[in-house]
Amino acid sequence: MRIKDPFSFNLESLFQHLNLFNNLQRVQVSVGTSIDILRFSPTSYRFSLTYQEPYFLDLNLRASLSLPINYDVDRDIFQYGFSGQITKPYFLGKNGSATFGSSYELRKSLKGGKNYELFKPYQNLILDYRDNIFDPNFGSLIKGEIQVSGLSMLGDYDFVKWNAEISIYQRFFLTDWKWALRLYMGNIFPFGRSDTLPVLDLFTLGGEGSVRGYDRFSIGPPLGKCFSSICKAGKRPFVINYEIRRKINEIFGFVLLFDYGYLDGYKGYSAGLGLRYYTPVGPVRLDWALSLKDRSPTDRGKIYVSLGHMF
Repeated sequence: MRIKDPFSFNLESLFQHLNLFNNLQRVQVSVGTSIDILRFSPTSYRFSLTYQEPYFLDLNLRASLSLPINYDVDRDIFQYGFSGQITKPYFLGKNGSATFGSSYELRKSLKGGKNYELFKPYQNLILDYRDNIFDPNFGSLIKGEIQVSGLSMLGDYDFVKWNAEISIYQRFFLTDWKWALRLYMGNIFPFGRSDTLPVLDLFTLGGEGSVRGYDRFSIGPPLGKCFSSICKAGKRPFVINYEIRRKINEIFGFVLLFDYGYLDGYKGYSAGLGLRYYTPVGPVRLDWALSLKDRSPTDRGKIYVSLGHMF
């Protein structure tokens, strides 16, 4: 049996204070590494410095500036950049919220990769009808976002990218058994000046968060050249996640899970089991999943450990 590979470690520190205008300002420092536990060696290093001001200019705007740095050990690729965004959040009644904003990203890469700029206005929407955000028994969660990059004037790429997600939760009649279903889909396509798309904005599938039982980024059409750790990516994803959940008592529970993912003609599906240790802020999750398509004879599944349900 293989444990999810690579294993990620992250350390974050947050500093905040009130400025002269009585606005809250935050500075967040994040460092991390990914380790191949089979070789006992690091595969990448990460660092980011982020500044946030939740009440920018006293207009209920949110502003953030970020400096991300990444180094891929295996491919000897060093990436860095700069990103900034200004957003306007607003509420849509008791269960809904939305955010309109725009972001600017400058991406640079040494020893391989293309340097480019992106300007992306975007709009997202969240409708949350769950009875419990940590461990829902019934209800639904709907998310959607659309980005329009470039607009034929700003940045180096013109493209439209959207994604939509719906999760549904329900009990089996009046029993303690529950089922949860998640559907995810999206699309990205160029227009205007562009006939190609930046790799980091394409969709990826495989592993935690999409189709368990597979390596990260392992489902999809192969790229002509790997960019950092991404060797497969595509334009049109479709994902189905289904879980049957059962609490044994107030502390422990178990899950039967089924995942399916499709990306530009490539697909994968898996099944597995999970254990849950329930806490006041959500369950500690231990999942084991086995790929059911194109599985290697030596593959005994993969294990995932995290806090909270995957969806």
